[in-house]
Amino acid sequence: MANFVLLVKNKEGKITSGTIMSMDYVTDLNNVDASTKTFLAVAPYYAHSITSAGRTCSDCHKNPAVQEYNEKGKITLTYWDGESGKIKNKTGVIPYAKKGALEVIFARPKDPSAAPLCSEQGCMYPEWVTIGTKIDLEHSVGEPLGDEVMEKLSK
Repeated sequence: MANFVLLVKNKEGKITSGTIMSMDYVTDLNNVDASTKTFLAVAPYYAHSITSAGRTCSDCHKNPAVQEYNEKGKITLTYWDGESGKIKNKTGVIPYAKKGALEVIFARPKDPSAAPLCSEQGCMYPEWVTIGTKIDLEHSVGEPLGDEVMEKLSK
């Protein structure tokens, strides 16, 4: 994932940058589809990067992610690009509005017990399958922005 800033509240209630970690796991290799579980963690992230250009009001207010949240009640953070066979992500400033409002696509190797194919370029699995966007467990270290902040970002 690249070229995005996730907005979350830290433990002091201040809005700061955040990050996610998503994973899926299989609890029964004999019944992969029925036993696949998904997890999403959201937490503050303190980057040490500086950019020469600051953000403008429209980077956060009424941006495409905020508009998507207002229209659909969710923000599609990651999605499957069938052409490239890879997961891609929304870019720009993305608010963590509330639990359950970030949509991420989960994918796994078609055969979870298969060994990856390795070369000098790294290791890859030959075939991936998407397993949907349902999140079985979501854990937040950072707090969602909430309705009041989302209302302000909508203006």
